[in-house]
Amino acid sequence: MKTYQELKSMGIDFNSLENERQKALQLRKKKSLPAQIIGIVSIVVGLILFFISAGAAIAVIIVGVIVAIVYYAIVSSRAKNQLKSKIMNNFFSKLNMDFVFGDTTKGNELRRSAIKSGFLKGVSITSEDVISGSINGQPFVMGDVRMSRKKSSGTSNTSTSVTVFQGPLGFVNTSNNYPYTSILPDKVEKALGGIGKLMQKADISRLNQKNIYFKEDPEFEKYFVVWSKDENFIRNTLTPQFRNYLTGMESMSNVYVGFRDEKIIAGIDLRRDLFNLPLKKPLSDEILKQFYDDFAKFYEYMENILSLVQTGNTAQPVSQSTDEVPPQPTDNVPPSPSDEVPPQPTDDVPPPPPIQ
Repeated sequence: MKTYQELKSMGIDFNSLENERQKALQLRKKKSLPAQIIGIVSIVVGLILFFISAGAAIAVIIVGVIVAIVYYAIVSSRAKNQLKSKIMNNFFSKLNMDFVFGDTTKGNELRRSAIKSGFLKGVSITSEDVISGSINGQPFVMGDVRMSRKKSSGTSNTSTSVTVFQGPLGFVNTSNNYPYTSILPDKVEKALGGIGKLMQKADISRLNQKNIYFKEDPEFEKYFVVWSKDENFIRNTLTPQFRNYLTGMESMSNVYVGFRDEKIIAGIDLRRDLFNLPLKKPLSDEILKQFYDDFAKFYEYMENILSLVQTGNTAQPVSQSTDEVPPQPTDNVPPSPSDEVPPQPTDDVPPPPPIQ
């Protein structure tokens, strides 16, 4: 995949993209006018009703303000998504003609794959900013995925939605058929130690998987818990190099890997929104560079996982330039200590003294 500098050298028309942003901003202002009218009218009507019924007045104001906020949010979201689609399709077509941004069908497939991955149970899943293409000739889909879970608020009957995963999640379609396997951040054992390990083994939500323990790799075990229907498969797949790679990635953020049917699924929990495009902020090189970095890091992560599964080795880093040729040794370079030849004895060396 091209580096960001290579992408820029192809010519990113920032003026044209900035004009599109300003058009989207004006469109949002125009279409959000009804929201402002609804809000103002509801406040005026509420103040008039206040002299008749304070309760009715408050209800009218609250309902009117809520309707105005929701209407404005919808208009703003549509304007932002339309702008993002224009920018990202232009951006990714230069990066690779194979990449497509915003395919709704692929978004539905991505959510189904996130559910089947078994990364987190009992969650609701949403996705946006879906990108499809290929990795080493294999179909690839990724997107900004958010998983949330309902949490009761104390002793009351109300509940709030808590985010338990947010970040890039994607899958690669292969020609293989993998046993249901989930490699997850070991948050329970990390927090509770031996008790957490027992709780994992007693997890009734994973009765169709077996908890696989890599006792020969305590560093990997400290960060990950592995569930699989086929112990032989995962022990052969999770080679020492694969485990070392995941352990290094886990030190930066929570990473997930899964296998199911023909898919290899992976995710990184960053707890932030990817490809965030503020309408009020001028489009800059910094914003596009962040878009590229977020995509390239996850693409490289997926590429490495695919390569580790297929060959046992990591792939070539995305950021590494392939134009640089390593320097060749010259005749003036002194030999290394291992190349030096020890001195040979000569005829001038006196013989050793005779043994008494």
